[in-house]
Amino acid sequence: MKNRELLEMDDLGVTDEIREIAYQDKGEKKTYSYCWGETSSIYYENYEYMRAGVQDEILKVEIYLGEDIRTCDEEPKAVIFLSRNENRYKTYLPKERKWSRAKIENLWLGGYSTNRYLNYVWIKPEEKEAVIKYLDREGSDRTDSVYLSLIHI
Repeated sequence: MKNRELLEMDDLGVTDEIREIAYQDKGEKKTYSYCWGETSSIYYENYEYMRAGVQDEILKVEIYLGEDIRTCDEEPKAVIFLSRNENRYKTYLPKERKWSRAKIENLWLGGYSTNRYLNYVWIKPEEKEAVIKYLDREGSDRTDSVYLSLIHI
């Protein structure tokens, strides 16, 4: 997997469906009282929106943050490329214009936020199934860290 070739792969992009779901997610402010005081947070439905597809036998996963989409920033926070044949992956951070060598499960995409999320990730069922099929995990115990990182089960 050569970096230049990976970056030339087709973009999956934010779909109208993702845009609609993210824009409708206005968040709900909740305040909780504790013995030492109160805390307030805004609860959103989804933290991340994922797009996934296989191109030239490489799994490409684009990760978008709901907060970014709601502010009309449709550049992915991270793009993960996984080659089953080479048994390796690479992660590109488009906003920073650099490659990351962090393990997928250690990739921290958000900053500090008082927001809370009911679901960590939203992904179309057929794209989730494409990832499962690509990783050849149907019928397995599904505990592989790469699989869990991509699917967030």
